[in-house]
This record gives sequence, C-alpha cells and structure tokens, in this order.
Amino acid sequence: MSKRILVSGLGFGGLARETSYCLADDETNQSYGKVKMATVALIHLLHKVRQIPYPKLVILLGTKQSEEIYRYLEDELAPLGIELKLIPYSLGLTKEELRHTVVELLNEIPPKCYLTVDLTHGLRHLPFLFFVAIQYLTVLRPKAEIDGVYYAMFRQGERVNPIVNLKLLLEFMEWIYAIRVFKDTRVAANLSHCLAHITEDKDTKQVRKLLDDFSRGFSLALPLQMGTSAAGLKDCLDDISGAIADEVLLGKELFGEIRTLASEFAFDQDNVLDQPLKEPELDRQARIIDSYLATGQLSSGIGLIREWMVSAYMLHNNRAPAWRGKDRRQIIPSQLGNLAAEDYEVGLAWGKVRDWRNELAHHGMEKTAPAEIDIDIRDIKTQWNTLKKASPIVNFGAETKNKRGKLR
Repeated sequence: MSKRILVSGLGFGGLARETSYCLADDETNQSYGKVKMATVALIHLLHKVRQIPYPKLVILLGTKQSEEIYRYLEDELAPLGIELKLIPYSLGLTKEELRHTVVELLNEIPPKCYLTVDLTHGLRHLPFLFFVAIQYLTVLRPKAEIDGVYYAMFRQGERVNPIVNLKLLLEFMEWIYAIRVFKDTRVAANLSHCLAHITEDKDTKQVRKLLDDFSRGFSLALPLQMGTSAAGLKDCLDDISGAIADEVLLGKELFGEIRTLASEFAFDQDNVLDQPLKEPELDRQARIIDSYLATGQLSSGIGLIREWMVSAYMLHNNRAPAWRGKDRRQIIPSQLGNLAAEDYEVGLAWGKVRDWRNELAHHGMEKTAPAEIDIDIRDIKTQWNTLKKASPIVNFGAETKNKRGKLR
C-alpha cells in the first residue's frame, strides 16, 4: 500500500491566532477548529469530509525560528500516529541554497506515495519550490500521486476561514506541457491523457480520437492519414464547447493553438485523395518534411522526401491523375535513377536521397560497423531546400538537361 504523506512549511517566530477552517469546496460546510496551524485543520478535514486516511508522515520545511511551531504540530499530530520529519532550510538567498532544499525535500518523498501539499505556511517563495518539486515528481516518479495542493486563507473577523484546493493549477501546467510536446514533436499522447481526466462527452471523445489518429500518422510518417485527421481536428475545433471549453483553463485558447497546428498539415480541400495531384498537396507534404527535419526525425523525413520526389515527378510528367498506388509509383524510382546515371542535377539529388533512405530503412544493418553510418542533417537540409526551391520541379525531360548545374 502506498504511503500517505503531507508536505508543508513552517513560518518564523510564534504561532498564529486560533481560528476555525473549512474546505472551500465542501457543500456540507463542515468546519474544524479552533487551531493555531491550518495544517492541523487540513488533516482533520480531509479525514472528516473526504474520508481520506491520516497521513503517515508530515514533512516540514523550517528554520531555527520554527521550533515553537514544530512543537505545536508535534503535540497535535503525534496522538494520531503521524510521524513528523523536519528539513532545516536556509533563507534560499542563492541558487545553491534553493537547489539543496529541493533535493532534500525530494529525497524524503518515496517513489510510490499519495502526496498532499499545504502551501499556507513558511516563507513566500516556498510555494514556488513546492511546485518545482511536484513537477519533478510527475515526470520522474509517476507513482507519486498528488492528492491535492491546499492554501488556507485567513480573513480578519471571519469565524471560519476557507482552505482552497489549488490542484487545478497543476492540471493547467500539465496542459501547457502537453501542448508544448505536441508543438515540438506532434506526439499527442500527453494531450490525450489530459483529455481523459475531464468529463467525456461526445466532443471530447471525437477530439481524443482525432488527436490519436494524427499522432499515429505522424509517428509512422503517413502524410495522407495526417491530412485526414488534421482536417477533422481543424473542423472539430472550429467552435469548441461542452466539457473541453468549460473544464480546461483557457480551453478555447488552448485548443485554438492545437487547431492552428493541425491546420498546417490538414488537406486544403475535401476529397483530395480522389482528385489528381496538385501543387498545394506537395506543399503540404513539404511542411510535414520540414517538421521532421526540424525535430531531428531523419528517418521519417528522408523517407518522405523520397516519396515527395516520386509524387513531384508524376505531377510534372502528366501522371497526376493517378498518383497513388504501388503499381503506379513503383516505376518512377528507376526513371529517376536513370537521370542520376546521366548526371542530371535532379537525378543526383535522387541518388543521395535514395542512399540515405536505404541506409536508415535497413537500420544500419548493411554496414559492418556503426561508425560507418555518417548522415549529416546539414547535408540533408541543404539538399531538401534545393529541391523545394526548384518548385515547380523541372519536367526531367530531354529539353531540361541541367548537368551538374543549378536546379531550375
């Protein structure tokens, strides 16, 4: 069974005045008090209102001036069988002091536990320190589950003061991370995970499916599948509503960003797959290739450059109406290879792309030593940019011979 832990800070000097507390989101309005530390009330209220067991351990960050507060907590919590662990910390005036405090805190938290964080007490920079620690835990120790992040308000003259759960801010940080990963890598697994934690209505299910389809298409370098799923995402997110808009902070803005990303790779019109190949489709696939090369995904990028060149050849040699299908495409590489043999510039480019693609497609197994694999991304980008600038690509016909010259 996972250990239940609470983390909190300790303030300077003496204890605060006694007051009562309640959980801000408790509809039954149950309160606990009077106490001199909100941490005590939080532990009792979570047990009383939420039926959450008492923590086995309370980790406290305190200074030498916190001794009176620590003794108070010890007197209040020891009868409940709760162990206290004090981590002495300095004022955090330097990077080294801050780093040391974070490390000391993380070292006390086991890989598997239920963690509650109380931000109420201690120096004002401690909440930032706790949030950094939580971010580390969510990445490095996924089995350390965050139960809640609480802050107790004190309002002068109020008989009962609220304790607010700020866990929503953590969830928002997860959304930010998920969107950043999606922007950088086009992998939507984190976004799909975030969506799984909100109310699953019809729109949410549809967005999750389209995101998964798009992510799968990108990871497998399937530009046509990406075009279909990206177009679906674009349409689905045109006017979001329901749980996606209501339960996600800045939901419309966040998903507007996803829509913008999807638009970059979506088919520019309906029924593209049933129509002759046109320049806009080559441009769309070129943007996908740019994305692969920008993120260092060379195998996918080079493989798609090869297919792009085949498609470009078909487009500019009157084969655009029938541009898909193995039987229609498999004869093109040999024709491009003939251009390489005759020293055409486009043919030479084809030869380089073909060799790079084959080397990566066989995962280096055709080499006798790994050191023999030497593919420089700068060379790939230079060759690719040269090909793109040749658009519309030359007809590769006799009248356009351009031996060792610049691509037209």
